Amino acid sequence: MSVLGTTGDGTGTTGTATSPGLARAVPLPKGRRGAELIMLAFSIGVVLFAYASVGLGLNGHVPTGLATYGVLFALLMLAAHLAIRKLAAWADPLLLPLAALLNGLGLVMIYRLQEAGRNGNPGNPISTMSASTTTFHEPAVAMLLLPIYIPCA
Repeated sequence: MSVLGTTGDGTGTTGTATSPGLARAVPLPKGRRGAELIMLAFSIGVVLFAYASVGLGLNGHVPTGLATYGVLFALLMLAAHLAIRKLAAWADPLLLPLAALLNGLGLVMIYRLQEAGRNGNPGNPISTMSASTTTFHEPAVAMLLLPIYIPCA
């Protein structure tokens, strides 16, 4: 009989398909969603501190939309965290906090450029929250995870 026609349990000996080694399910590694949530809260805090720092440096006061921006950004990141917790519990816990940090610092940079303008010109007013990639990318991540969702028993 050829190698492809034999049955075995991976130990080099032949056996049946109902052997105890093949009947057991391989457990998935436990996710680290708690660590992800702590790092996500830290990254949101860093982004809000940077936003306040830019406002203080440019205008001498904290931006008036700091609380609104903070709440909306935190809610979007919490929704992404819950989607990852439900749809991809095995995912790397460092990726979402890093993405949140980079995205938030990018929005802070847009705010800084909008406020500073060029050559004293305040520039055109833009909405950094409604037109941001955050609003569109976080739901897209959840939609991309749906086809590969594997429920854990």
